[in-house]
Amino acid sequence: MICAQKLSVSIVVGILFFFAFAWRALADSNQAWDPTTSGPFYTGTAETVPPGSFFVETYLFDEEQPGLGTRSFDVPLRFDVGLANGMDLSGLIPYDYTLQENNAGTWVHGGGIGDSQFWMKKELVKASSKWPAISAEFVVTLPSGNSAYLKPNLYSADQTGLGTTDVGISLLARKRMRPCEFYGQVTYSVASEAQVSPGYVTTNGITLPQGGVVAPGDTITYAAAFERVLNEATEFGYLIEFYGMTSTGQNMFRGPTGQNWSFVDAAPELEINSSKNTSWGVGEMIPVYQYNYPKTDITMFTVTYSYSGPEGHR
Repeated sequence: MICAQKLSVSIVVGILFFFAFAWRALADSNQAWDPTTSGPFYTGTAETVPPGSFFVETYLFDEEQPGLGTRSFDVPLRFDVGLANGMDLSGLIPYDYTLQENNAGTWVHGGGIGDSQFWMKKELVKASSKWPAISAEFVVTLPSGNSAYLKPNLYSADQTGLGTTDVGISLLARKRMRPCEFYGQVTYSVASEAQVSPGYVTTNGITLPQGGVVAPGDTITYAAAFERVLNEATEFGYLIEFYGMTSTGQNMFRGPTGQNWSFVDAAPELEINSSKNTSWGVGEMIPVYQYNYPKTDITMFTVTYSYSGPEGHR
C-alpha cells in the first residue's frame, strides 16, 4: 500500500513538473487573452462568472468498467450564475442510466437522478499578465440519487448515488498565455455516514451484499489541463487533461475505513465554437494508474451555452 501511495504521489508530481516547464517555456508569450472556449471536462475554471452573466452546460459520459461488467451513461446538467463581489454560484444535477451484466450473463438496466452538487466560488487573485487567476470554492454534494432502495434483481443497476452528504474545499488556478491556457485544481472532501441497501457498490467498485452503514474515507481530487487554441475565429483547439482521486482511508467522523484507493486518468480532448455563445467539446478519458480501483474508460461529450451580461464573459 505504501508503494502504491508513493507511485500516486510521483505521478502527481510529474504532472506538476510538466506544467511548470511548459509554463516557463511560454513565458515570453505572456499576453492578456480572453477566449471563450469549452474548456476541460473535469478541471474547474478559476475565474468567476461576471454579475449578470451565466452559462448552462450539458454533458454525456459513456463510462465502461469491464472488470465489473458495467456500462453507464451519465447526463449531467450544469449551470453557473455570476454574483457580486467576485463570486459565482454553480449547480449540477445528473441523470444516470446503467447497464449491468448479471450472473446469468445477461444485461439488466436501471436509472434515475444522481447525486446533486452545488458550488460557491470566490475569486482571490484576478488574472493579469504576470499572475494566474486564483480562487477558492466550497462544494456540497447532496444524496439525491438512489442508494437505499436497491432491487436485488437489478444487480445495483438502479444505484444512482452514494447516499452520503459530502462537503469540500477547492483551490483553483488558471493562466492564459496566447495561444495556450493552463488549468489546475485540488479539492479535499469529507463524506457523512449513510444507510445503504444490500448490493450497494462503493466508489471503488466493492459490492456490499448486506448493505448497512457506510462511512467513506476523505478524498483528495487533483486535476490539471493544458489547452491550445488553433483557430481564434472558431476557437477550435485541443486539450490534454489529467484527473485523479485518492482516498485517505480515514473518515473525519468515524476514523479508519479500511479502504485505500486511488487512480489517475489522462484525456485528449477537442473543442470548437459553433457561435459566439455556443461551444462543443469531446474527449476520451484513458486510465493511467489504479490502486484498489476498477479500470474505467470514459467517452465524453459536452455543449455549453453562455450569456454575457454588461460586465463581460467568463
